[in-house]
Amino acid sequence: MIATITMMLRLTFVAALLLTAAAVLTAPAHAGEPRLKAHVAVTDPIVTVGDFFDNAGALAAEPLFRAPDLGEVGTVPAGQVVDAARSVGLHVISAGGLAEVTVARTALTLTRDDLVKVIADTIAERARIASRDALNVTLANTPDDIPASPTSIEPLRLVSLNWSRNTGRFTADFVIDQDERRKRIRLNGSAQEMIAVAVLARSYDRDEIVSRNDILVEKVPAGQTNARYVVDPEKIAGLAARRNLPARRPLAASDFAPPMLVRRGETVTIIYEAPGLLLTARGQAMESGAENDMVNVSNTQSRRIVRTRVISRGKVSVTTAQPKIIKLSEAQQ
Repeated sequence: MIATITMMLRLTFVAALLLTAAAVLTAPAHAGEPRLKAHVAVTDPIVTVGDFFDNAGALAAEPLFRAPDLGEVGTVPAGQVVDAARSVGLHVISAGGLAEVTVARTALTLTRDDLVKVIADTIAERARIASRDALNVTLANTPDDIPASPTSIEPLRLVSLNWSRNTGRFTADFVIDQDERRKRIRLNGSAQEMIAVAVLARSYDRDEIVSRNDILVEKVPAGQTNARYVVDPEKIAGLAARRNLPARRPLAASDFAPPMLVRRGETVTIIYEAPGLLLTARGQAMESGAENDMVNVSNTQSRRIVRTRVISRGKVSVTTAQPKIIKLSEAQQ
């Protein structure tokens, strides 16, 4: 009959592994003689002669005790280990001065992140989403860390997953391999596909020109976006806000327009250009315009309205291939 080792406390997988590196406390013994170990770390549910003793020889695989539960540490009196080993034929002189032996059952620790990863990968594959990084997964019931068999081919298995793309809600059922048994858990939560969009780091007033440094890229639920939203910040940097824009709101291309370089009613410089000739005059803009827009401007001196092209802030140009049609009365050098 195999005895069960008394459990003491729960250890993490890392702590259990450290026990395997602990010093072996034994009394002097002859070379080749079985020596009892002070600390034992096992992965199987049964602790054998070879787990407890160095130089166990042909009896190394003989079972002696049941191991603690996964991730647990237990102790067993050294004398009891020696007696059990002798009962299966191992020649042991003594316990080597040990009072007890510590036995750790190592485990693979499954965390919340491990479960979320499986859920996200499965949904992404089914829904043909580029990657799990495009999903925001939240759990309604967050489980504690779960010990699983470190030797299992499939320690964690997703047996069912029901997910609604419309609501984002899901129910997932898992089975965890714990050697002697299969632990079942059910998780509920939501998984929403996220889309990257451009937003402003601060609010902008109408006609204010947007700085690239004020444009951020954030992820928002796909259900709250549409094709008109801007993804590339470079497409709106340097443009002017058509209206007052709040911070952190997805931006659409229609929110922006080229900045007005000329405003209706403001004084502008008219540049008359022709081959071999460059004249300037002052004028008043009759309408507003962005770069390369055609706007009417009234020449301040002649009162004549001319059609001009906006070239920069407060400047418009009139270009002609016939210098003789520009009258000196219409311009001043």
